[in-house]
Amino acid sequence: MVIYERLDEEPRREEPPWTWPAPPFEAVEPATWPPFEADHLRAIHQVRVSRALWAREDEPQRVDRLRRVLARAQARGLDPEALYRDAVASYVDEGFETDRRRAGQPVHRPAPSNEDVRPA
Repeated sequence: MVIYERLDEEPRREEPPWTWPAPPFEAVEPATWPPFEADHLRAIHQVRVSRALWAREDEPQRVDRLRRVLARAQARGLDPEALYRDAVASYVDEGFETDRRRAGQPVHRPAPSNEDVRPA
């Protein structure tokens, strides 16, 4: 009990607030990334492509977002076509689509073609 009373008597120190906003993860240069294993790096970008496929944006914004995500992956040494092909394969997984229909949820929109989202 004495320890708790002593702790309550000491002034509590708060962490100092940030003096600047941290940049978004995507804005950090590839050289500053920790040395991820190839599988982990691919998984990070695979999730980003999947999120862009599932985005509830208008089609032109969705395609533009996919291009940016794939360009980022290409800049980090990944094959954007293989990454997109794998993401689309999991996106249109028939079992998941059937489960969504059964649950009364809307089924996803078709994925844009690879040519439409290919980074410049």
